[in-house]
Amino acid sequence: MKLLDTLLQHTQGWRFVFPQVRSLERAIALAFGILCGVGKRTLTRAISFQGNTQKDWSADYKVFSRSPWEPRALFDPILQQGIEDHQLERIVISTDDTRVWRNGKHVAHTQWHYDPMGPPFQINLRWGHRFLQASLVLPLYQEDPESSSRSVPVRFEIAPVVCKVPALLVAMYSWLLLAGLDCYGPRRTEDYEPLPKWRRAAKRPSCLDLVTLLRKQIAGSTVKFATAESALTYQSMVVAAAA
Repeated sequence: MKLLDTLLQHTQGWRFVFPQVRSLERAIALAFGILCGVGKRTLTRAISFQGNTQKDWSADYKVFSRSPWEPRALFDPILQQGIEDHQLERIVISTDDTRVWRNGKHVAHTQWHYDPMGPPFQINLRWGHRFLQASLVLPLYQEDPESSSRSVPVRFEIAPVVCKVPALLVAMYSWLLLAGLDCYGPRRTEDYEPLPKWRRAAKRPSCLDLVTLLRKQIAGSTVKFATAESALTYQSMVVAAAA
């Protein structure tokens, strides 16, 4: 089974999250656009990925502003499937914080944060959101002794509310990781693209490996997303990246 087919099947677990089928289909299409689009992970790039730059964008934005769905509910089927697929007897959750930088000073819940990527001799501050991510730890070493554990995000929170676009992207990454494990197992098989010489010692696929493989399968398939007029190609993806 291909990664694309498995991922499409997994995302149907969101059917209880969205109030209407058309909202579900549009959200899945935008999630693929955010995940596979080249460049910044913005809603504009997700719309461009579907080739809809010349259409009215209001329906896509209303998925996040008017459609009554709860971002936390995106991760409930992911957590359930991760536990069932790997038959976990002990549930281990790891947590970490991450920051999403913003430019607008009037964006809700933004503030100044310490920039961990700044030089050691200068403390830098940047404006943005601070999220707390919780991940389900999968003990893949029990299935393959040469594999290490892998963490699948199951919560992405900001107080007092979570922004829907980052939550959709993180939830889509979680589905991608589970779909990759279902299709190819924990090891990096020949199905993935060849590695550059400085990464040839890698034994397991990275998220970038999975996204690259997914883009290839989307371009070579006849799958048509709900908001796209036709099946996507490499050329349309490049055009979307330049939009």
